[in-house]
Amino acid sequence: MSLSHTSPLRISVRSTAAYSLEEAAPPADVEPPVSTRASASGYSIRLAESPGAPCALCVEPTGAGPVGYLDEDPVCDLCLLQNCAELGMLLALSAVTREYGDFGPESEDEWRAALAELGAFARLYARFVARSGPRRRILRPDEDGPIH
Repeated sequence: MSLSHTSPLRISVRSTAAYSLEEAAPPADVEPPVSTRASASGYSIRLAESPGAPCALCVEPTGAGPVGYLDEDPVCDLCLLQNCAELGMLLALSAVTREYGDFGPESEDEWRAALAELGAFARLYARFVARSGPRRRILRPDEDGPIH
């Protein structure tokens, strides 16, 4: 089974959980937990300890590889983005980059459209993270200056 959340940028994030949402859903009379934290403390990104585990906040499948966590509980990409935007945007950047890397354009127009979409997300991400502080320089091991 493949689950998708689509973005306004026409890029989708997919999960291939080994169980159905019906199996993971809580009983109808139980509300899923919601974070009551006023800040992003307690959120992190780390490698999934149980790939595809249900999100601690909404019970959607989380995923494999780098996933969000609230303390020791996994959270899905959307819940991470809603509750800790800085880390959520980092996972979104990873998903967009991976989607672009897997894209196989069949025409010059498709290539340009994909490049324009990647550029639009890069500009959005740059404006978003500018609030967190200045850019960090990434150095090549044999250079003293920034990569251009």
